[in-house]
Amino acid sequence: MSGKRSKKINKKAKELTIEWLKTLLNEEEAAKITKLPPNNLVYNRKGTAMSMPYSYKGIKRKLKKLKSIEHLTLKDI
Repeated sequence: MSGKRSKKINKKAKELTIEWLKTLLNEEEAAKITKLPPNNLVYNRKGTAMSMPYSYKGIKRKLKKLKSIEHLTLKDI
């Protein structure tokens, strides 16, 4: 993967992750979110870390498989 494509994927993944987090919160708390939280993992009962499906890393995996990512929204994924 080229450096330009990698930068576009990283930027789009951040945008979509923030958009997804805002859908989980009420309007007042959603307005406060401007950047990604540092920890994007969920821990199960055994203490094993699992990636959330719409976390930064999860969205980035899905974007790598797509050809065009410029006009994607969260509903498209």
